[in-house]
Amino acid sequence: MSDQNFEAIYAIAASHDAIYLATQVGLFRQQDDSWESVYDTLELDTSLPTLSVALSPNYTQDQTLFAGVVGGIMRSDDGGQTWAAFRLPEPPSAVSAILFSPDFEQDGTVILSTLDDGIYRTTDGGSSWQPWNFGLLDRRILCLAANADFSSLLAGTETGLYHSSNQGQSWQWLDFPENLPPVLSVAYRADGSVLVGTETQGLYQASPTLDSWVQIGQNALSGAINAVLPAASSQSLIVLADDVVYVSDDNGDTWREQSQTSGATALARLNGSGAILLGKHDGSVTRQTIT
Repeated sequence: MSDQNFEAIYAIAASHDAIYLATQVGLFRQQDDSWESVYDTLELDTSLPTLSVALSPNYTQDQTLFAGVVGGIMRSDDGGQTWAAFRLPEPPSAVSAILFSPDFEQDGTVILSTLDDGIYRTTDGGSSWQPWNFGLLDRRILCLAANADFSSLLAGTETGLYHSSNQGQSWQWLDFPENLPPVLSVAYRADGSVLVGTETQGLYQASPTLDSWVQIGQNALSGAINAVLPAASSQSLIVLADDVVYVSDDNGDTWREQSQTSGATALARLNGSGAILLGKHDGSVTRQTIT
């Protein structure tokens, strides 16, 4: 992949036939062995920093994606060739994460989080958005996650962890130990258990009931847990701690540093395979196979 300078890579989204980068200078799609801006048709006078990007569950057919910017959400239904924009209320807040319902084609539901205004939700495919912050005491949302059928959602904040059992319409504060936040990353595993990465206190796991928390990797992982990626097998975990990728094949009992990963800022699994994509501090993007 090319060495184009993106200044900072915030997020990566990948499907079977497309890879998108959300960066400090805009949103880019891989074209052959290079990257092309997908905001060109907007004819912007300045760059449009993009903090988050997500592809619909049926992207290969519907070509729908959303990109989160400061103060709004961008929607494309043709793989980034044209865009519709929805402006969030003032003062502008950055969109930190985007989640598609697995039944998006039928229910049109997407949930996004912001760094100041909490949660917004659409049920019409992104034509309109409404705030859904009932029960949410901390509206600085740093990360979002949903289980496979969208029946359970988690939002990590600077002060705690919140749960929704009704697709984001209301939220309940979880009894996550108060000394552990900020929560920087969260993920559901295939068995329904949950992984939570903190800024200074390491990585924690809970059963699907979310009523007790156990630290894992405390003797191997150090620094901020910026991303958590349960791998294809039920025993495997991939974690971005500070700017280094660590891998465990035994549910977090032991860890190894993935070779040549220093400087990573974002990661994603490629096509659900054993390969991952890494965005790095220097603006480069690399593909690595987890060994």
